[in-house]
Amino acid sequence: MVALNKSARLSQGKFQHPRIHSRCSISSTCTSSSLILALVATSGGFLLYRRISLAEIAVLEQRNATLTLAVDQQTKTTEQMVQNAERLAAANEFLSERFAATETEFVMDVDRIEGLGFGEIDGLLQWINDEFQRSIDGLRKATAR
Repeated sequence: MVALNKSARLSQGKFQHPRIHSRCSISSTCTSSSLILALVATSGGFLLYRRISLAEIAVLEQRNATLTLAVDQQTKTTEQMVQNAERLAAANEFLSERFAATETEFVMDVDRIEGLGFGEIDGLLQWINDEFQRSIDGLRKATAR
């Protein structure tokens, strides 16, 4: 019967010798425990890595939001500076044109004054004083009547 059992076990592919069977059972239990332990350790390591990665991602997203806000603010500031510079350039151009026009008018006025031919200043002052005196005398005569 033992031989029959042996052949039946061989045909089923489950032949196990009692001594070998005990070693295999310890060995397979150790191997299974080792595999489960390795699986648990790998899973734990992955979960720890995932938590650390999620924390780093959160920090990086916060920094990204801060930097995006700073860039937006600097863009607005730059746009405002460009607008101010354009207005200042237009005002400077207008002011330069007005200065040039005023200077041109001044030069033309000086040319007209010099073209009047008053002669020397002392003679001009004498003539002005004489005309003023005649006006005063004319007013006295008109009011004396």
